[in-house]
Amino acid sequence: SGNSVYKAIVQCLPRRIADVIFLTEHYRSHPLIIGFVNQYVYKKRLFLRKDPEQKRIMSSGIFSQQVNGLCLRGAKGRSWINNPEKEAVCDLVRKLRKEGYDGHSIGIVTPFSSHKDEIQNTIEIMGLNDGINFGTAHLFQGDEREIIIFSPVVSKGITDGAARVVEIPHNLINVAVTRAKEALFVV
Repeated sequence: SGNSVYKAIVQCLPRRIADVIFLTEHYRSHPLIIGFVNQYVYKKRLFLRKDPEQKRIMSSGIFSQQVNGLCLRGAKGRSWINNPEKEAVCDLVRKLRKEGYDGHSIGIVTPFSSHKDEIQNTIEIMGLNDGINFGTAHLFQGDEREIIIFSPVVSKGITDGAARVVEIPHNLINVAVTRAKEALFVV
């Protein structure tokens, strides 16, 4: 249980970690997004190669919205949901659509599957789900969207163990936020 697919693959390489190649050039995300990750995750080892003048949406960068949430167990006591945060995410999607972000690819990422299901169901009921991908950070691995909305869920009511799931493995948040090509909204 302490192992990962990555660690298992590294152990199968002839020279182990010496055969791992770190990709240093980053072309996906706007410099305001990847710059944060480069500073705090990659220790400034990335070369940012995306031209900030090539943005394809109205506003690029990182945006945040504070929500005083409350965590509850999801359906059948599995996973976690945060209803105030879910409502804020759905309101944000409505606002983005109203402000002319239609036609741009949007992804909504969260660490907890029950929360993802709640957001997806609400967005579908609102009739705004066209062109939106919903998933946990694990499902977004290797994917990208022009706009990513990250909903971390963690708030009052969550257990310490569940809160740690968001930070361990440490690359979970990195995967979630670096799926954004132009704009990242953290709710």
